[in-house]
Amino acid sequence: MLTLPALKELKLKSNELTEFPKIELNNLVWLNIDSNKITTIDKIVNSNLPKLKKLQLNRNKIKEIPMV
Repeated sequence: MLTLPALKELKLKSNELTEFPKIELNNLVWLNIDSNKITTIDKIVNSNLPKLKKLQLNRNKIKEIPMV
């Protein structure tokens, strides 16, 4: 698994991602994964993103949002 402890913003827009990659992002504040092919946010919800304040998921193929 990739570890990026200093990263605060990550933009993965328009990369045709089908799922959220396994990356350790303990200090991430902003995540943009707009315009991909993601169908579920389970891996995002279950990731360790304690400082995440803004999550952008527009234009994906998400069918349901899990209860947290």
